[in-house]
Amino acid sequence: MMKDFFCETLELEFRVSPEAFKRDVFEAEAKNARRKEGLRYGFACGSQVSPDEQHAHLVADLRGTKHYRFTVTYHSFPGDTRDLGPPYMEDCASWLHQFIKDDEVKVTLTAIYSFDQRFAPVVPLPFPLVVGNKQLAGSKVTGLSLQLPTKTGIRRAILERERDKDVTSIQIETGLKVKLGEVTIESLLADLAIAVMALVSPVREETEAK
Repeated sequence: MMKDFFCETLELEFRVSPEAFKRDVFEAEAKNARRKEGLRYGFACGSQVSPDEQHAHLVADLRGTKHYRFTVTYHSFPGDTRDLGPPYMEDCASWLHQFIKDDEVKVTLTAIYSFDQRFAPVVPLPFPLVVGNKQLAGSKVTGLSLQLPTKTGIRRAILERERDKDVTSIQIETGLKVKLGEVTIESLLADLAIAVMALVSPVREETEAK
């Protein structure tokens, strides 16, 4: 489950040339599209594993002449996906792959993580904003945008600490090649886990010495 990785949202965005997409076959199979606006199809995908805790959305935009745009978004919270058939959350990427002739696609991956009071960002947040403008006196920096080393597998990360909610939020973005027919939510999150967890540290509860 996505919550095992502290992930709230995971999104894959990619493009495919019209020549590499079996459009006629797709349109014949797209009967379960929740929304259809011209050549833009939207699917709500329920979870077969945890239907009351997570769901996904799949959008196929076939309006382009040079490429078609696709977005697969996974959420770790319930959605209105009752009484819907395939594609399901767990296999919506592989379901879409049957219409794509390319074995791999270049994907822009965006993910949002949320950590409770048991974790804190590796950079102490918030901290005072030191600036000469008196109008900004008393301001605090509550978030940072980080450019990470290539070896982490993450292009960019945004850390934010909501002190009033005692929550640390992380948004990451990267690019990678994915085999849609084989990829799973767990495999994607597992590949990112080491780098993401390096951005937070466990908070140790202080105990009184006896």
